[in-house]
Amino acid sequence: MSNVRVKRSMLNGKVRCPPSKSYTHRAVAVASLAYGRSVINNPLIARDTKATIDGCRRLGSFVCLDNNMNRIIVHGRHEFTMGYRVINAENSGTTIRILASMASLVKEGNTMLYGDASLNRRPMQPLLDALKHLGVWCRSLADGTPPLLVKWGRYKEGVEQV
Repeated sequence: MSNVRVKRSMLNGKVRCPPSKSYTHRAVAVASLAYGRSVINNPLIARDTKATIDGCRRLGSFVCLDNNMNRIIVHGRHEFTMGYRVINAENSGTTIRILASMASLVKEGNTMLYGDASLNRRPMQPLLDALKHLGVWCRSLADGTPPLLVKWGRYKEGVEQV
């Protein structure tokens, strides 16, 4: 058996957390809702997060991928662009759910959200029911699945909690 001697020392260095698809979706959405410039460092760029970025752009936010610096720069808006828009959520349930809610903030206009064949079979009725409860005009163009149409939102104040 050998002897081991441990000496007191200081640790130092940097820890870089791995990028997260879930955090990237939410960071881009929240930055799009915030007025002004936001910088998202170390995002996970994938098909799903690109769908969220594209959807936020279609709502009127300026979103720039800076691959050299490994970051996303977002200029959010007080109000989203009025008019008609179509958002392809690809195969991302997170994208379609977050952006359907965000589309309800458009003062005037329609937003249609859809995805690939797999996404278009996923149930969205609970989300639609929750938005309707808040005063949002929205519906499924299928049987509770995408495509979804969101016309506008008139959020009610003091909605009872169920």
